[in-house]
Amino acid sequence: MFILMYWMNQENPAQFIWEPTYDTNDKQPYGGYAFDKMLESSWDEEYIHSYESITDLYYYDEIMDDKNLLILCNRLEMTDFDLENLLEYIEKGGNALIAADDFDYDLEDSLQFFLRDNYFYYLSINLSMEQPRTSVYFYNSPAKDSIYGIPQSYIEQYFAMDSIPCGTEVYVGATDSKDNPILLRYKIGEGNLLLSSTPLLFANYAVLNDSIHPFIKQSLAYLKGKPLVRTEHYENDGSNGDSRSAFRYLLSQPSLRWAYYIVIWTVILFMFFTAKRKQKPIPVIKSPPNKMLDFVRSISSLYLMKNNNADIILKKYIYWSDELRRKYGMDIVNEEHNTAFIKQFSAKTGMPESEARQLFLELDGIREHTAVDDKEMMDLITKMKID
Repeated sequence: MFILMYWMNQENPAQFIWEPTYDTNDKQPYGGYAFDKMLESSWDEEYIHSYESITDLYYYDEIMDDKNLLILCNRLEMTDFDLENLLEYIEKGGNALIAADDFDYDLEDSLQFFLRDNYFYYLSINLSMEQPRTSVYFYNSPAKDSIYGIPQSYIEQYFAMDSIPCGTEVYVGATDSKDNPILLRYKIGEGNLLLSSTPLLFANYAVLNDSIHPFIKQSLAYLKGKPLVRTEHYENDGSNGDSRSAFRYLLSQPSLRWAYYIVIWTVILFMFFTAKRKQKPIPVIKSPPNKMLDFVRSISSLYLMKNNNADIILKKYIYWSDELRRKYGMDIVNEEHNTAFIKQFSAKTGMPESEARQLFLELDGIREHTAVDDKEMMDLITKMKID
């Protein structure tokens, strides 16, 4: 039976479940495994994962003291205590980002907003690799930066407002290609509440897509500088990460549970006695050779064959910026390369100011399609080092 089933299904394509869960244990396209691992490894401050509600985190356990909050979910359903404690937490200086397909009615009523979406939004959620692409524009940058290459179906929802609540400041953080707001920032007291109508842009499929990284970075910008608490309480309907599958129901019923245990123990005993009689000597398996150096050579050869020296320099520039941020706490990507920055960079790295100024002038002038010869590429890469 096993051989027959394998033969019948060996050419079937891999099956994916295109259902948004944002669960940190879900590795399907719309799970949250990759996003959670990214925050765990790259967040500058402490990253805390929880399954508790806002009330438990803020009022009872006081976990959110001097920390920022992150929530991703399909539908945000809060109790009155959750909403009251959320607004109090933000008013005292906390920052929270909530990305959801549907928001709690009381929260919408309090902040006077609602969601609008395309009629075909829920019909187009099962995305393929070939799909229309669109742009997103950011308003929290002086140049109103934009990114292109985001799947159209990811941003079919947007915010609409009847009126602005009295005493509340509302800012548009990002819009879609039709200037519809998809990221709002409410200035409440001393803190900020960010609402995103595009939670799919934080799922595994998006995190592993280079074109969507700028949106994630811009959305999380207001949460930087403090430890981050992400709670899955609203993603799992308060189930604290427990499975909601049929298997859980099977174990919850005494008769089914005992039947399952008996079958398992019978199979184990059968395997034990069968293996004891028929087991053959276990062959020695050699560990696979380390092919990492060959892999690096192959990738570098592809870059050289492509002869896109500007792209190689930009990749090196990104790695160099990460090294500088870890060692000296300098962000050369987002900071302006003015005189004060050059002096600070020179003092920390030991590079002469004139040489540092010339280096950043040359790097700032390089774009993806800039023509760069081999000698200039090698000179710039040699200069981008940390002693």
